[in-house]
Amino acid sequence: MDCKEGTVTITRQINQLLEQIHPRAYSMPLGLFNESTLGQHFRHIFDFYDCLLRGVSEGVVDYASRMRNEQMEKDPGYARSAFHQLAQACQELQESQPLNVRADFS
Repeated sequence: MDCKEGTVTITRQINQLLEQIHPRAYSMPLGLFNESTLGQHFRHIFDFYDCLLRGVSEGVVDYASRMRNEQMEKDPGYARSAFHQLAQACQELQESQPLNVRADFS
């Protein structure tokens, strides 16, 4: 399995989970997650893929510049649509393209 196939598989699994989560549960703070919500965790996953897609055309992926879309955190239907679009966009990427990566680990 290559990176693109892996991404499609992951996003398919995420969408299957999102179909099963009630909107109220999606945005409910959970003690297990240090009072974060499922929506915040799905948004966090999406943010990293989004940084990749936004940076690939310039050859620089800046993970410190995540957009943090709040609608993604609150609306599982919106998140499903966004992950579906993400999977389609990732299929267009060239796996052999060199990239520089910026990140802030502080």
